[in-house]
Amino acid sequence: MAKLTGNLVVAQSGGPTAVINSSLVGVIQEALNHNEITGIYGAIHGIEGILYENLVDLKKEDPQTIEKLKRTPSSALGSCRHKLTPEEYERIVDVFKAHNIRYFLYIGGNDSMETAHIVGKMTSEMGYELTAITEVTVSKGKLLEMEKKIAKLTNICAVYDITGLTDAIIVAKFHSRKELSSFTKALLGMPFVERTNTHIVLTTVKEDFRLI
Repeated sequence: MAKLTGNLVVAQSGGPTAVINSSLVGVIQEALNHNEITGIYGAIHGIEGILYENLVDLKKEDPQTIEKLKRTPSSALGSCRHKLTPEEYERIVDVFKAHNIRYFLYIGGNDSMETAHIVGKMTSEMGYELTAITEVTVSKGKLLEMEKKIAKLTNICAVYDITGLTDAIIVAKFHSRKELSSFTKALLGMPFVERTNTHIVLTTVKEDFRLI
């Protein structure tokens, strides 16, 4: 199975101890060794940080600061004891999709493991592995306006203003062909969008937008 390319989010829960900080250090240092993990984020105050999109970029932290956490008491990211509702589980999946989170690690006890298990099961059932690349032609003088509107649509990963026979290219991911079909019809229904040409990705050989 191909490795998933995207971001990782880690959170802490339960009783704050130096042990869960050591686990956090291990997660960060190991994630840095994997090219498919493009971003490493910490959720502030456990699962609540994901619910409210209170995330910090851990790749920006000094490596020495991260190393010192091994001997630091308490919980570096903040902890919580929050029992999720069914609606909140769906909210977490939405947040993961919005931030391209493909890896979720939850450091804690039994309740934390139950949460991680349910989230993992839901994201598996709601997988979004269908990638579409769409060429878009827009009415003259309306390109920038339409690109900004298209960029706000659900499922959109990237919008590019290009040279050539079409005006823009968009990259989007979907759960199913039905969802892709609905998206394409909605796109064609937008004012000033004259036509589209959609390509379905059959095999992803490489997907890494970082410059090395």
